[in-house]
Amino acid sequence: MPKKLMAHMVYGYPDQKISKTLFRRFDSIGASYIEVQIPFSDPIADGTVLANANSQASAHVSTAHTLQFLHEQIPKLQTSKVVVMCYFQTIFAFGIDRFCSQLAGARVYGLIVPDLPYDQTEFVILKHEAAAHLIVLIPVLSPNVNPARLRHYAEPASKLIYLTARSGITGTHTSSKKIKDISDSARQIKQLAPDCELALGFGIQTPTDIIGLPDIIDIAVVGSALTVTLDEFGADAAIDLAQNLLRACDSAASEPK
Repeated sequence: MPKKLMAHMVYGYPDQKISKTLFRRFDSIGASYIEVQIPFSDPIADGTVLANANSQASAHVSTAHTLQFLHEQIPKLQTSKVVVMCYFQTIFAFGIDRFCSQLAGARVYGLIVPDLPYDQTEFVILKHEAAAHLIVLIPVLSPNVNPARLRHYAEPASKLIYLTARSGITGTHTSSKKIKDISDSARQIKQLAPDCELALGFGIQTPTDIIGLPDIIDIAVVGSALTVTLDEFGADAAIDLAQNLLRACDSAASEPK
């Protein structure tokens, strides 16, 4: 079936003006989701490309700047839902309730916090506050997640779950074989949360990668490839890549697996 695209960007990289351009244009070309990362100085789940982007952006952009941007720009979107990605220290420093309230006020759809395990008290508090503010808390699961952990994250009411194509950090290209091998993990998630959308990220870089995704995957998440293209060729080239990825999403249904 056709896939959806989640285009990832680090707010403030390479600057706030270009971030605004990318944000608006990802929406105008039809990306279903825009994942906006709040810059952080120690992004442990990110590889070199996004770590460098975070380092540069965090030198001049704060959490408050990012939230202000979302408040101003989300109401202008026509197509895309916005997902915020950040590390828990950002939320803790801001205040969990205050942070969720700000996201809700900005009409943010979902929140990804990759460094917060379910067995910590803070996860329970964040889950409660996110639900109270109608924010979808999106768990990040690796392909080898154990069944006990999986049951804590994948619930019947889950709306969106992020599955990584491999363990480790972002950035490195994931082989087509590894991408196909995640089908078993994806099926386990869908059995526990049959109505959720299942996103796959970590190493998806090309239209060919998207065409080769298993049918059970609903959303392709692309971040590092867009950032590399932005670095080397500029914003227009990054949007061109996003458009090519979207075409691949549309044609995924007709390609033999």
